[in-house]
Amino acid sequence: MKIGSFLLVCALAFPLTAQSSREIFDLQGSGAASPFEGQIVTTRGNIVTSVQAQGFFMQTPETRSDGDIETSDGIYVFTSSSPSVQIGDEVDVSGLVTEYFDLTEFDRPSVSVTGSGRPLPPAVVFTSDRPSPLKNELERYEGMLVRVENGTVAEPTDRFGNFKGVARAGRPFREPGEERPLYEAFEVAAQGDLVNAGSAFSATGPLTFTFDQYRILPSAFSHSQAPLPRPAPAGASGVLTVASLNLMRLFDDMNDPAINDSEENGVSTQIYQRRLAKSAGYIDDVLNLPDILAVQEAENLRVLEDLAAMILARTGATYEAHLAEGNDFSGIDVGFLTRDSVRVIRSAQIGASERLSTDNSLLHDRPPFVMDAVYVGNGTPFPLTVIAVHQRSLGGADLDSRVRAKRFEQAASLARVIDAIQKEVPVRRIVVTGDFNAFEFSDGLVEVVGMIRGVCDPLEELLPCVDLVETDLRNEIDRLPASERYSFIFEGRAQALDHMLTSRSLAPFIRGIAFSRGNADAPDAHRDDPETLLRTSDHDSPVLYVMTDHDADGVPDDIDTTPRGEDRPPRRVRSRR
Repeated sequence: MKIGSFLLVCALAFPLTAQSSREIFDLQGSGAASPFEGQIVTTRGNIVTSVQAQGFFMQTPETRSDGDIETSDGIYVFTSSSPSVQIGDEVDVSGLVTEYFDLTEFDRPSVSVTGSGRPLPPAVVFTSDRPSPLKNELERYEGMLVRVENGTVAEPTDRFGNFKGVARAGRPFREPGEERPLYEAFEVAAQGDLVNAGSAFSATGPLTFTFDQYRILPSAFSHSQAPLPRPAPAGASGVLTVASLNLMRLFDDMNDPAINDSEENGVSTQIYQRRLAKSAGYIDDVLNLPDILAVQEAENLRVLEDLAAMILARTGATYEAHLAEGNDFSGIDVGFLTRDSVRVIRSAQIGASERLSTDNSLLHDRPPFVMDAVYVGNGTPFPLTVIAVHQRSLGGADLDSRVRAKRFEQAASLARVIDAIQKEVPVRRIVVTGDFNAFEFSDGLVEVVGMIRGVCDPLEELLPCVDLVETDLRNEIDRLPASERYSFIFEGRAQALDHMLTSRSLAPFIRGIAFSRGNADAPDAHRDDPETLLRTSDHDSPVLYVMTDHDADGVPDDIDTTPRGEDRPPRRVRSRR
């Protein structure tokens, strides 16, 4: 039963004397709930500012406002059916004041229209300072007309047709340390539009509260769509490209009883083929057919082989699939797709049987996958080692000590492997990439990326970082402008979960890194649309560019002044096809 309806039943069973007329700011009060909750109250001479399907918003005329920033001048009137009022009507309302899931409203009201065509109260203009990014002050505007003039979409349109925004230029980013509430963000009903994150927007309408979110219901809305997709640049002549792609739980069309029986497992052949085609298109058009692609969240080797076949049919490019089954209860694994410009020497899982110290359970759900390979697309083979990872997610880490322990011990395990590889062959060129489920800085709980790199952040964690890597790795996303350091969006914050860590021995050959764009910023509705490559996944992909060495003299080709001999093979000219 609706909370307000329950209170009304109580009011009818035990009649309450109606209060003398109250202003809306009296009913809203300065706290989270109305001081008149559960009472039958009358308010007079307020202006209808917005009409909805089952109610309307009304607001105190500007001349009667108390001017107190702590108290709202607006309120919602729930009529349960289409209300017989119009914007600009002056109304008297009597009814039960309720808190419907924390939204102050009138329930089962008596409404009298006493005038029409009245001017609307001016909208409160949201800016970079209002609402404050430091304190939750949206409650003080609940029910009032608000306006955003130069906002930024912080998270794209969700499956309910709303997006998260902020009233300033520039999107919010996850910051170091423990997560803090994002007070300045609010939802906007997108009026049927699919809006990309990063877009600029303006909106005017009442501010409501529903499903634990403050939301603007616009009467006026416009946006300037941020362009998507934004492909990663193609590699130049002699450049090796290494990329990573989270395939977002790509399951085949056969139900496997050995793994968690979710709705994604055993999907129809039609859906499976559609997802394969979309992933192949993304790898082609948005990632520009990288030489090495580390993948996460593939169900099995068959999925990667089918994906390679789809890429071949689409582009003529030949890829080989590599995957070893892991321990994840839902059946997702990490692996590689390698182009015919790469010869794989060996590949193997590491740490598959390691145990978590707290309860002796298996430590790695998706054990890291190590591949030794040589790039053969430019003269003398160019060797490197690539490690694909998919670490334990952040979910529950703030409350569950076991989750924190697992994230810590996984990072420590991989750090020891990297340290051992470098000590065995100091000149070994190493790339560690994938979905780390961790940021480039400390989250205040466990510093996953820092431990794997061998570089501990000075911030303290609940489980302090331990430096286990003698020769540190570099996080290549540090090369990017701050505005580009993200691969995922969560609760309105852009954040980097996907990284490219590289060894010192590879540094002279690295020529850059880029994130392809088309997943994290794209609306959820595109996921099932075969006509677009947008939202192939929920993660954007990093792509690393490595200049190679055709004559193996240790000097990258783009700065090598040694003349190429007639007997040496020409450099490969990259082609997407």
